Amino acid sequence: MKKSESGFTIVELAVVIFVIALLATITLVSYAKITKNARTAQTVSAATQWIKALGLYKVRNGTLPNFSGCLGRGYNYGYNNDQSSGTAQCRQKPDGTGVTSSTTNGSGQTLTSFLKSYVTSEPTPAFVTSGISTDWRRGIYYYTGATTAYIDVVYDGNFTTTSDCPSINGVAIYQVISPVAGGTNNSVCSYTVGIFATYE
Repeated sequence: MKKSESGFTIVELAVVIFVIALLATITLVSYAKITKNARTAQTVSAATQWIKALGLYKVRNGTLPNFSGCLGRGYNYGYNNDQSSGTAQCRQKPDGTGVTSSTTNGSGQTLTSFLKSYVTSEPTPAFVTSGISTDWRRGIYYYTGATTAYIDVVYDGNFTTTSDCPSINGVAIYQVISPVAGGTNNSVCSYTVGIFATYE
């Protein structure tokens, strides 16, 4: 009497391997999208709270803060936000200068500590970086022009127009800074916080 042999054929094994690989790919893509959406939601939430804090500051003082700074805590070092030492910053300019998380006003306060009484916590964005190693932004960066104050918010995504930028409580989107060739694939949305000058 002949024993019957059982087992998978090469074709069956190939089909099983293909199905497993397909499911793994779908899972990885879904996970990447969920992670990206979570980073965007965290950053929008932080930016919303800081914009409210800046608005409250202006209502109480008649003007917006007159110095640049990083908003939130936890900024690390280096272009990839992964260095163990150096200067923790949210803006690196091509001329080698930048805006650090320890940049202070004339009273020795960082922007985050300066606005601390206007927020219930210290909202922190996802630390996404956009730009190249000599010219980049990370997280949320507040700065003033001649008459207007802005925040630059870095998002995980390749935006080409202002309509790609997430809406933040009806605050006007000033411009979008698309990813720089050779740099990260992330974009910066600049929002107009308000007129810097004091009330007349």
